[in-house]
Amino acid sequence: MIKYRKSVGGIVFDLAENKFIPCSPDNTDYQTYLAWCAEGNTAALADPVVPSVPEEVTAWQAKTALLNAGLLLDVESAIIGMTGIDGAAARKDWFSAPTWRRSWPLVAAMQQAFGWPNNYVDQLFIAAAQL
Repeated sequence: MIKYRKSVGGIVFDLAENKFIPCSPDNTDYQTYLAWCAEGNTAALADPVVPSVPEEVTAWQAKTALLNAGLLLDVESAIIGMTGIDGAAARKDWFSAPTWRRSWPLVAAMQQAFGWPNNYVDQLFIAAAQL
């Protein structure tokens, strides 16, 4: 039985759970996938169509995607620890914005702070949109 599909771009999809798995070493779903591969299993190749990256998701979707990836507490701590006017703006957005945009300065700040490549942030937005 096929349990996972993997796109050419490396995006993993869990067929049993019907969700995308962010390729993060801290994500327990990704760890389970890697263990499954280490047992000699191979993910089926997904259709060549890669999900488009949504420009906007709800704050709930974004925070749930971060939680699922094992990143929520680290990101929240980083935002709370930001200083100055940028920190105040980041906290305002984090706690009150109803939606998050991929082009949002706070997303770019977290991407830079954690060293996430563009495709990783895209995967998080894709995963969020699936929730």
